[in-house]
Amino acid sequence: MDLLQKHIEIGEEAMANGNYEKASEIFLKLTKSELSSFYAYFCLAKIANFTNDPLTAKGLYYKAFEIKPDLCSLVFAQNHPNFGYVFKGMLEEPKQEVCPLCGKPGEPYWCYCLLENFAAYVQSFNPVRLWMHCRGCRHLYSEEFPVQKFEPSKDPGKLKGKGMPTMTQMLSGYSLLLSKLGSFTQGNELLEIGVGRL
Repeated sequence: MDLLQKHIEIGEEAMANGNYEKASEIFLKLTKSELSSFYAYFCLAKIANFTNDPLTAKGLYYKAFEIKPDLCSLVFAQNHPNFGYVFKGMLEEPKQEVCPLCGKPGEPYWCYCLLENFAAYVQSFNPVRLWMHCRGCRHLYSEEFPVQKFEPSKDPGKLKGKGMPTMTQMLSGYSLLLSKLGSFTQGNELLEIGVGRL
């Protein structure tokens, strides 16, 4: 066990110093160990992200969760809201083939993983998310998005069910509104801040 820990520490140090080739070699060897394979895949996913391969990172993050579904209990403190998360398989999240704002194709940009986010996890999302970068309008959007599962409510301000109350079909309308903002500024980029749940 001490030797295994030593290899992990050497791999982490190499990764922290940006020596991704050396770190990858170490963690690839550690995938063969039953005791460390889940952590090795997690580290390899981080390296894939750092080296501009978010698509590979997505697969490696899921591999870590498949081997160790309660991986969050090893990463977070007991008082963290994500401590008790256990991966139980993929939630239904259809793929968005094009940018929901302008309809043009996108390319993988970055892979998000619950294990690297210290905010509370939204249960209607999968724990790993591939962010896409639109070649047309430069919008960042999620490759997959949860299916809306809402029931009618007597109170129009409240929704019943699981999911996020985001209607992606409305995003093209927002695109027109955002493009009109250009007449009020000389800038050509828009930073959106504070977007969250309704």
